[in-house]
Amino acid sequence: MRQKAVTAVAGLNGQVASEDTGSDPDGNITQSNLVLKIPTKSFETAIQQLSELGKRLQIHQDSEDVTEQVVDVASRIQSQRASLERMRVLMTKANTIGDIVSVESELTRREADLEALLAKQKNLALQTDLATLTLTLTEKGKPAVKTEPKKATGFLAGLKGGWHAFTAVFSALATALGALLPFLILLAIIVLPLWRFRHKLRRQPAGQQSPASQ
Repeated sequence: MRQKAVTAVAGLNGQVASEDTGSDPDGNITQSNLVLKIPTKSFETAIQQLSELGKRLQIHQDSEDVTEQVVDVASRIQSQRASLERMRVLMTKANTIGDIVSVESELTRREADLEALLAKQKNLALQTDLATLTLTLTEKGKPAVKTEPKKATGFLAGLKGGWHAFTAVFSALATALGALLPFLILLAIIVLPLWRFRHKLRRQPAGQQSPASQ
C-alpha cells in the first residue's frame, strides 16, 4: 500500500518530504506516516487517488496563506539590494585602510542578509506551488497466537513446588496466630494471677491456714 501511495504521488509530480515507518518482528511494514509535497493544482486529485488505497477513516487538511510573507520578503530583498549598491559606491570613495575595512565588513554582512532573504523567498515559493499532505497508512495486524506455557518438570520443578507449598502453609499459620494472639494475651492476664494465687495457697503450712479451716 505504501508503494502504491508513493507511485500515485510521483505520477502527480509530487514527492515524499519525510517518512516514518513501523514494522513487526518479521520486518513487515505495519504503519507508514508520509509527509507528501503535491502541486497545488493536483491536490484534490491526490486526495481522491490516495483514498482509493483503502478505507479512509479521517482526513484533515491545513492551509496557510503566505501571501503577506511573500510580499514582505520581496520588499526587503529590494531594499537590501539598494543598500548593497550604496555600500559599493562608498567602497569606491574610501581613501583610508580603516574606511575600506569598515565598508568591506558592512558589505559582507549585507550580502549575507540578502542571501538569507533569497533563500526564504525560494522556500515561500515552494509553499505556494506545493501543498503538504500528511498520510498515515496502517495494515491490519494479524491476531496474536496464544501459546500455552510449558510446565516445568524434574528436581528443580519439585523443589520449587515444595517451597511454594511451604511458604503457603507458613503464611496460613502466621495469619491464624496473628488472629489468635489478642485472645491469648487476654487469657494470660486472667489465668496467670489465679494460677499463682492457687499455687501459693498450696505451699502454706497447715498451721498457717485460716481458723475456718480447723
